[in-house]
Amino acid sequence: MKGLRQHNRRRGRRSGWSLAPNLFNYFLVEPKLPASDQRRFAARAVVATAITCLQAATEEWLQLRGATPLFDLYDAAVQAVHPST
Repeated sequence: MKGLRQHNRRRGRRSGWSLAPNLFNYFLVEPKLPASDQRRFAARAVVATAITCLQAATEEWLQLRGATPLFDLYDAAVQAVHPST
């Protein structure tokens, strides 16, 4: 039962992020992208990817009990999605 409660709490936290892509989109990301028919979609994708990387990094950080800095885990998650050349 404990595992189910933890899962439901995490799920509730994740659903709280559902508005973030729209907020960050309009104010931070979309204006910085080149004008195009796909600009709004591209901005949403960028923000959603950043949030997903943060969620993955946070879950890993919790599993590791903070042994690795959260920023390092976030950076590794972003690198996994978009490796630098």
